[in-house]
Amino acid sequence: MKPSCCNKRLLLLWLALLLPITATAKSALVYYGDDLSWNMAGVHDYIIIQPDHIATDTHGFRTYADRVYAYVSLGEAEPSREYFKRLDPDWLFEENKAWQSRITDLSDPDYRRFMLEEVIAPLHAQGFRNFFFDTLDSYRKLDRKLWEAQEAGLVELIRAVHRRFPEGRLVLNRGFGIIDTVADAVTAILFESYYRGLDDRLEYAPLNEADRQWLDAMLAPARVHGLDIIAVDYLADLHGDEAHQDVKALEAKGFIPYIADKHLMRYGLSSREAVRREILALYDGDLYPAHFQGVHQFGSMPLEYLGYVPVLKDFRHYALPEHPEERFAGVLLWMESDYPRPAALFDWVTRNAEHGLFTLFFRGFGTDELAQYLPLLQIAVKPGSTAYSVPRTIETRAPMIGLEAPVRIMPHPWLLQPRDATPLLRYREEGVDSDLAAITPWGGYALGESSMIEFGPDNLWVADPFRLFVRALRLPPLP
Repeated sequence: MKPSCCNKRLLLLWLALLLPITATAKSALVYYGDDLSWNMAGVHDYIIIQPDHIATDTHGFRTYADRVYAYVSLGEAEPSREYFKRLDPDWLFEENKAWQSRITDLSDPDYRRFMLEEVIAPLHAQGFRNFFFDTLDSYRKLDRKLWEAQEAGLVELIRAVHRRFPEGRLVLNRGFGIIDTVADAVTAILFESYYRGLDDRLEYAPLNEADRQWLDAMLAPARVHGLDIIAVDYLADLHGDEAHQDVKALEAKGFIPYIADKHLMRYGLSSREAVRREILALYDGDLYPAHFQGVHQFGSMPLEYLGYVPVLKDFRHYALPEHPEERFAGVLLWMESDYPRPAALFDWVTRNAEHGLFTLFFRGFGTDELAQYLPLLQIAVKPGSTAYSVPRTIETRAPMIGLEAPVRIMPHPWLLQPRDATPLLRYREEGVDSDLAAITPWGGYALGESSMIEFGPDNLWVADPFRLFVRALRLPPLP
């Protein structure tokens, strides 16, 4: 989405100001990432996505397809798009260096035909019914003598899409100059940067009152025609006080608000916030397929009973997200092998806790080098004995430990002493205490024989998962 400028219609502005401006209950999401959560998206009326980043053969897409809007750039073509190499060079003008894209010739009927038949129609065949049209004002970077023909071509392309797919809904990014002409074919107008936006260097910056007055004038026709207006503001902190205040301020202006990051790759803030009920569950795909993993066979049911949704990811092919707290309610690490980058994982876990997202290590910590890495989790490691003959006595056993099988302490080459923790299972070995399971400031852990044991063909819970998951992950009760 890229900004532009134009000015006119003081009379329409005056008429629009006479219309009542009330807070809207509608909500929007603009998400261009490749890991869309339908749990996060489904609460919104407008779900604007990159169509090549989601699968249309999923239950989530089928459930929310009527609210999904597939992104299509009309006024610019990006080299990263699949169809870029099939564009006739004669349809391309100069480069928009800010986005490394080429401005397109909307006046060319062959280009318009290509976009309809080779881009939009295939998306419709995949299941997309609604479209979000971007870069509508890019032609204004060209010589002014070309504007009239470009604008006429843009109007014809939008109307051609509406004629071809009359049941679909269209959202335009800006396109202020053509609102009156295409209002009957359009459901909503989206624009960016009312209170907070991006400067020429694409850095976060506030907008001034003159900018807002100009936008109010440009949006007057949309108000007169009764179109929904989605206002996208940009902030680095998407969930702080400033973001919530921005939402309320935009709602008071009659807009559907969306507070986004500048890359549109995070879950921003709108009129409605989804309840975070997904639990990120990591496993080692090199061991066996997901449906054979312990986190799926045993860990999923307690989470689902509690009202949460396990999201299983193979840590061999999954990059740890930078802002997981914006989507997930907790992290379950079901470690039965070595994690390839334990230092990065442990640092990620502690940073998440600072944002209210907690982690439970179950079975193991994902590394045998405990003395080297566990201090990153504020756990002191002392050498233990591997001899069965050494006496070990249980000092603390929480009621949640010993659900389906009694606790039998095994020899371990290490003894663990977590800082500021609540022990769930503490034993003493030769005068030294070791916490085999504990609630910690960043979540908690239950290792080895304090987690599950195999008993013949059965797998028995030693830790009560219903209580442990809630306690370690700080999960609020859900219906």
